[in-house]
Amino acid sequence: MSKHIQHVLLFVTDFVSIQLAFYSWAWVRRSVGHFVEPDPQQFFINSCIIFAFWFMGFVFWGLYHSWHAQSRIDEVISILKVVTIGILFIFLLTFDLATDVEEPLPASRALVMSYWFLMFSSVSVGRMLLRTFQRTLLESGIGERKALIVGWGEKAHMLFDEVRHFPAQGYSLIGFIDPNDPPAKDSYRGCPVVGSLQDLAQVIEQHEIDEVLIAMDEHHHEMLMDILFLCSSQNVRIKITPSLYDIAAGQVHTHQIYGLPLIDVLSDPMPSWQYSIKRLVDIMVAATVLVLSAPVWLAMLFRLHKKHGRFGWHRIARVGRGFRRFELFSRHKDDIGSTFAFRDVLPQFFNVLRGDLSLVGPRPERADFAETLQTEVKLYHRRGAVRPGLIGWAQLKGDGGHSLEKIKRTLQYDFFYIENMSLRMDLKILLVAAYAKLFGQKARSGSGVA
Repeated sequence: MSKHIQHVLLFVTDFVSIQLAFYSWAWVRRSVGHFVEPDPQQFFINSCIIFAFWFMGFVFWGLYHSWHAQSRIDEVISILKVVTIGILFIFLLTFDLATDVEEPLPASRALVMSYWFLMFSSVSVGRMLLRTFQRTLLESGIGERKALIVGWGEKAHMLFDEVRHFPAQGYSLIGFIDPNDPPAKDSYRGCPVVGSLQDLAQVIEQHEIDEVLIAMDEHHHEMLMDILFLCSSQNVRIKITPSLYDIAAGQVHTHQIYGLPLIDVLSDPMPSWQYSIKRLVDIMVAATVLVLSAPVWLAMLFRLHKKHGRFGWHRIARVGRGFRRFELFSRHKDDIGSTFAFRDVLPQFFNVLRGDLSLVGPRPERADFAETLQTEVKLYHRRGAVRPGLIGWAQLKGDGGHSLEKIKRTLQYDFFYIENMSLRMDLKILLVAAYAKLFGQKARSGSGVA
């Protein structure tokens, strides 16, 4: 089953469940003598508006993520949390200061609790039926994801047995990668060794592997970072056994996957719903700043052109998300400075609007530096997983600088941001930068790319 079909089924299931809850609640209201919209057409329109409200809430809180990453119990708990927050929001939104103060909890308001119960029950049951259907398909071999086990020995064999014991996870095991060279020409319970570490990238591409499961014996643990590096350029998910957790500290996001003792490594830096909101905020802020400041930058351009015979800004080549090259404008030929000056970063809001930059993110790197760092710093590719930004954690916490060596020293802050990035962290960085600018703190408190 493709992801597209899964999303369509989930959308339809939620639509039916939310409509059922709303219609059931209307029946309860009518039964106790409270008003219900009599026009069927208008009532259906109202129910669709209510569905749109819940759908946006579900998207915002991540209820449309891959369901493989959590158990059905975890999903029910998430539904309970989102429905409760949504009902509280509805309760406050419909609060009538005149009547509700005189009678703190009238019967019509108390019925909101019945809607909470109906929403939670209906959506939970609907999703559990869909998940049961999906798991049945997976257990029948429909919709399996191709997986590869990196390791050969007791731990790798134990992981193989556990994967086979949980067919609902939907793994189709292609084979083992033996860390030894040359690899063993052997198989375990019909699953062959398909190569050594040197063959890893080729095997992933050849067999169109979706997930790489790492389970190595103690004497191979030092190879973990090399394996992560080899997998990093491939479009695969990576999971490791808990015994390797400490070695990959700072590069993991923990998830209990049913009974499988696996931990996500190098997972998506931010959930897709947060990416959407982050991008929406970027567009809104950039557009607002450019419109409101139009007289300012037009006056600046006119003055610079009159004084120097040119507009006075330099076109600077940088690399962004996916290490794609782009150009930004700067008042300085070397645009990585230690201050966040509005007049300097103003033209770079055009880059934010275009999608080259974000408001918050690692500084946009010079192309030559990026090429060098990719060969000298393992997992540097993670920096290309996110858009660079006008303001970043490295600028707030590091010393900045123009040289390659100084940039290397501040990379730890970029990696920390990438592995922990969230809307909350972006807001924190913006507030700290604003505080630093308002109260005159320098280098370590705020910086831009200009």
